[in-house]
Amino acid sequence: HSHAQGGPCREDHRRLGLLQHEAHVVLEKVLEAFLAGLDLSDATSLVSIGENAFRHTELGGTLVIPATVTRIGTSAFAHTKLTGLDLSKATSLVEIGDYAFHATNLTGTFVIPATVSRIGIFAFQGKPNSQPKSLDLSKATSLVRIGDNAFSGIDLAEHGGIWTY
Repeated sequence: HSHAQGGPCREDHRRLGLLQHEAHVVLEKVLEAFLAGLDLSDATSLVSIGENAFRHTELGGTLVIPATVTRIGTSAFAHTKLTGLDLSKATSLVEIGDYAFHATNLTGTFVIPATVSRIGIFAFQGKPNSQPKSLDLSKATSLVRIGDNAFSGIDLAEHGGIWTY
């Protein structure tokens, strides 16, 4: 069908474009709020965080893993902007997958829970010039395997990190 130049069809397209723009702005604001941190404490049915679940997203802030999660999959949070990781509630966590937190900006102390038996390869390898970190394995009584380069790129000794066994 044809309309005169500037007729209803063009006006409908302009309105649609404005609506799409407004929806995009609202979505960006929602995502910014969501991606400022992720507290999964109330996700009481969550058992596993799959491979690449949040990989290459803008997820930042602190991640809180709930008591029900048993596994964090390969590259689940790789290449995000996470700065904090709270595993204090992760009382069922058994496995931290390969590259799980690869190339993030995590800071602070990694306290590995008692239930963790395996930490995958490059699991916590930080970005170049990442902030100093320390590692607390004092509660990790089930730990059987730490994968190759699990903490590579983080010079714990140089940055005053404490390895606790």
